[in-house]
This record gives sequence, structure tokens and C-alpha cells, in this order.
Amino acid sequence: MKKLLSVFLVIIGVLNTSMAKNPSPFGIEIGNTKLDQVKNKYSCINAGISKFSQGHMCNLDVTQLNIEGLKKATVIANREGIVVALILTFPKYKFNELFNTLSSKYTLLYKEIPFVGNKYAKFQYGDTIIQLDAPHLSFNLTLAYTLNSFLKEYYKAREKEEKQKKQNLHNNL
Repeated sequence: MKKLLSVFLVIIGVLNTSMAKNPSPFGIEIGNTKLDQVKNKYSCINAGISKFSQGHMCNLDVTQLNIEGLKKATVIANREGIVVALILTFPKYKFNELFNTLSSKYTLLYKEIPFVGNKYAKFQYGDTIIQLDAPHLSFNLTLAYTLNSFLKEYYKAREKEEKQKKQNLHNNL
């Protein structure tokens, strides 16, 4: 009986560990990989400091990533140097292909895919939100892997910026 209980506890531990993992596009685990590790693996051009995470950002050499159509790949780290977001830019025509691939790997939370108009899908895996966004009048789409905590800070900062803009307008008119 003790052996059976031990095996059961080991299985539960393995399942919990595998379920807690975050996505690892290009071997970059969101929320776990350090920016220095990314720089050791890929050519990375400094893109400044993120105003949302206060960490360093860099643009990867997309030719090294070997994904057809990938135009841009930006890695965002937090103050501690841990990757909290990976933002990818593709041509808009890749939406259906990317949506199907993401649907097979991650839990779909929301989708809005009209024949004409903005296309959007939101997925989750572990503590990571994956967003696929193709604005109607754009030639490009964005695929963003973001740690949930970073996303909350991003939305909080955006809300603060909007309030400040409204206040500036109110003060100046």
C-alpha cells in the first residue's frame, strides 16, 4: 500500500510540475529564462528598457529562428533579467495557420475571427497569456507570449497613461 501511495504521489508531482510550465517558443521559457541565456543562444540587438517592466529588451535576428514569415521578434525582461514577454510580428496572412497551431497547443480563452475586421485570439498555458492580434487595416499581426504578472503591469501602466492624457486635455482646454 505504501508503494502504491508513493507511486501515486510521484505521478501527481510530475503532473503538477509539467502543468505549471510556461511556453518555450524558440527555447525561451517565458518567466524562467534569463535574458543573458537568450543573448548566448541568439544574436540580440539592444532595444532599450521596457517602460512596463523596467527591464532590458532586445530584438532577435529572425533569420536564426527559422520560421517562415517572421518579421520581428522582441524579447522583454523584467528588472531581474527574466524574460516576461516575447513579441513576434508576422504578415497578416499567417493568422489562420498560427491560430490552428496555437489551438493545438494551448487553452483557448477567447476568439473573435470575423470574415472582415479585426481578428483576435487569446490562449493560456501555465502562467502565460498568448495573444494573436491581427488589426483589420494592418498588413501585420502580433503574436505575444506574456507572463500574466507582466500583462497586469502593462494594463495598469496603459490605464495610467490614458488618465494622464485625459487630464492633460482637461487642463489645456
